[in-house]
Amino acid sequence: MNTGYLIISTDGGYNWTLKKFDLEASERFLKILVTENNIYIRGVQTLYKLDRNVKVVKSIKNSVFKPTLNKFVEGNPDEVVKPINNYFDDDIYLFNRKILLSSESFFDSGFVAVDTSLDNFELVNLVEYFPSFKGYEGFLKVMDFKDTKIFRINQNLYTTDSIFSKFNYFYKDTLFMNFDTSYEVYKKWLFYGFPDYYFTINDTLYIAKRRDSTKYDTIGPSKYIAYYQFNIYSVKKYLSNPKDTFVAQGNPFYDVYNGYFYTNGELVDPYLSTRINTPSLAVNDSFWVFTNRNKFLFITTDKGYNWRLISYLAGVPRVILNDTTFFFVLQDNEITEVNRTTDGGITFLPSKNFLEGYTNRIPITCFYTLPYFFIDSTGRGFLKGLNKHEKCNRIYQTYNFWETYHYTSDKFLSVGTYSPYKECSSSNIVRVGNFYFVAANCEPFSQNQPYYSRFIVLDTSLLNGREIILNWGLRILHLLPSNSGNNFICFALVQDTTNLTKELFEIRLTNDTGKTFLTLHRIVDSFGEILQFYQHNSDSVFFTTSFPDRLYLYDRINNQLKILWKL
Repeated sequence: MNTGYLIISTDGGYNWTLKKFDLEASERFLKILVTENNIYIRGVQTLYKLDRNVKVVKSIKNSVFKPTLNKFVEGNPDEVVKPINNYFDDDIYLFNRKILLSSESFFDSGFVAVDTSLDNFELVNLVEYFPSFKGYEGFLKVMDFKDTKIFRINQNLYTTDSIFSKFNYFYKDTLFMNFDTSYEVYKKWLFYGFPDYYFTINDTLYIAKRRDSTKYDTIGPSKYIAYYQFNIYSVKKYLSNPKDTFVAQGNPFYDVYNGYFYTNGELVDPYLSTRINTPSLAVNDSFWVFTNRNKFLFITTDKGYNWRLISYLAGVPRVILNDTTFFFVLQDNEITEVNRTTDGGITFLPSKNFLEGYTNRIPITCFYTLPYFFIDSTGRGFLKGLNKHEKCNRIYQTYNFWETYHYTSDKFLSVGTYSPYKECSSSNIVRVGNFYFVAANCEPFSQNQPYYSRFIVLDTSLLNGREIILNWGLRILHLLPSNSGNNFICFALVQDTTNLTKELFEIRLTNDTGKTFLTLHRIVDSFGEILQFYQHNSDSVFFTTSFPDRLYLYDRINNQLKILWKL
C-alpha cells in the first residue's frame, strides 16, 4: 500500500484487483479510512478523497499533515543488525464531518481537523483545555461508543462537541481511571488495564493489559524463589451501574510461545504477546482479529473466552522439509527462535517455551551462533549453538517438529573449537542408518589461514560421536548422502592454495567419509554468495547464487549440473 497500490475486492474476497496511483516521489499511502460515502487515504503530507469507484476526486496537501516519525527494530536478524527503521504514527479518524490527524509539528499542542470536503482544515489546540497537556507519539485515539465518540487524550477519556469548544470527562467519577491523579490512584488505575489498550466494539468499552505470571516456591520462613513463567494478556469491559468499574471479559491468554521483541536494538520483552494490543478488526461482537508485524495474526471468536495464535514469523529460512513445511530460525547474539509453517507459507507458528509440569519457561538464550539445526520427516530434531557460557553446554531436542522442545547436556558437538578460529558454521545434517553426519567449518581470524573443517558423526542418542578431520581449506556447505555412511556428494567452497582469499565452488564425491575426494563439477565464475540449498529428493539438489544471480540444479543420477535460470 505504501508505494501507491490498493488491493480491491468487490465480492467478499473471492477475487482481487490491483490498482496503482501516481504519487509524488516523497509520498506514500499510510492508512485508509472508509466512510459512508467516500474513502480517505492518509499520505505523508497529503490527504486523498476517493469515491466508491476508487477514483481520486480531491486531495489536499500541507506540511502540517505529516505524522510523527517513529522508530523500531524488528525481531529478526535482517532488521536487528541494520539501522533503525522508520515508520509513521498514521492516525486518521472521522468526527462530525471532520477528518482528524495527529501531526509531527503540532503533537505537543493538539491535532489537525480537516473538513470532509477537503476545502479547509484547522488546528485544535488542546493546551487551552488541558494546561498540563504534553503530546507524544500516538496520544490521540477516537473510539465509537453507542451514539457518541470517545477521545483518548493524555491517557484519559473525554467527550466533546462538534466544534471542540469543551471536553467532558467520560466517567461519572472524575477520579476513576484518571491519569492526572496521585500515585495511589494511578496504581489502582493500572489494575484495570493500560491506557494504550482502550478499545470499543459496538456499544461496549474495553481495556486490556499484559502482566507477568510468576510462580513462587517457598524455601524457608522468609525465603522464596520466584520463577517467571509466561506473559498474560487479559481484557476487561466497562460497566457504569451502580458505579464506574471494569470487570473481566472472557479468559486470559497465556503466552507460552517463543517470541522476542526489540526496541532500538535492545531486547525488552521476551515474549510474543508484545505483539498484542487492541483488535485491528472486529467482525462482530465476538470475533476479534489482532494483526501486527512479523505476519502476526491472533484471534478470538467468542469475546476472549478462547484465544488462538494463527501466525507469527521471525527469522530466515533454515530448512525446507517438504513442499509445505519450512523452518525459519531467528539467531541474534543471544537469541534463538524457531518458527515453522506447515501450509506452504500461509501461516507460521513459533515453538512453545512453557509446558505444563515445568517450573518455568525454557527460552533458547544460550547461543551466540547456531551452526547445528536438524529436523526430519518424523518430527525429530535438535539444535546446538556456540555457547554463551559453560551452563549453556546443551543440545535442544524436539520430537514434534519444534512445536515444543527440551534440552540435555551436550556430550560431543561442543568439541572441536580451536583458538585460531572464530565462529563455526555447518552443512546440513543428514541421517544415515543410526548416525547423524554433519560437516563443521570454522573460519580463521586471519585471511592468511585456511578453513578448518571436519566431519562429525553422532549416534542417534546424541551421546556418542567422533570427528574426522578433512582437508584444510575446504568448507562444505551441503551434504548429499547415499545409503552408506562413507559415501557423500559434497557441495563446497575450496580455497586456492596459492591465494587463500580466492575461492572456487566445487561438487565433490567422497567414498571414504572425507579421506579422499573426487571433483565432479567446478564453477569457475566469480560469484558473491551461495544463498540457499534445497534438496528436492535423494538425487536432486537446487541451489542459488548471487552476483551473478543464478538457480542451479544438480542431478546425481546423470551427474549433471544445470543452470535453470540466470539474470
